[in-house]
Amino acid sequence: FMGGMGGMDGLEIRSIRRNFEISQKELGDILGVSSMTILRWEKESAKPTGLIEQILKICLAVSRDGRMAGNVHRLVRTRTEAAAVLWYILNAVYASKLKGDERVR
Repeated sequence: FMGGMGGMDGLEIRSIRRNFEISQKELGDILGVSSMTILRWEKESAKPTGLIEQILKICLAVSRDGRMAGNVHRLVRTRTEAAAVLWYILNAVYASKLKGDERVR
């Protein structure tokens, strides 16, 4: 599910937020970056790289599953610590791979 070559585009990053129903600040908090960084990525005046890019690709995969996206939304809305939200996202992908779930790839 890590996708092809090339970086993520702004629409993909925006779709993560829309599917999770979270703000730029909330996504930034999860990733440990500022809301301005998220804005620059969405406007494509900068690109995420390295580990952050890989985590965003995982977020994109999880955001495409309605149940898991809803869980992320609820975790953020209940002010769950950002590290715990990120743990949920990473664990959701791992668990779905163990079950052979084709929705999250």
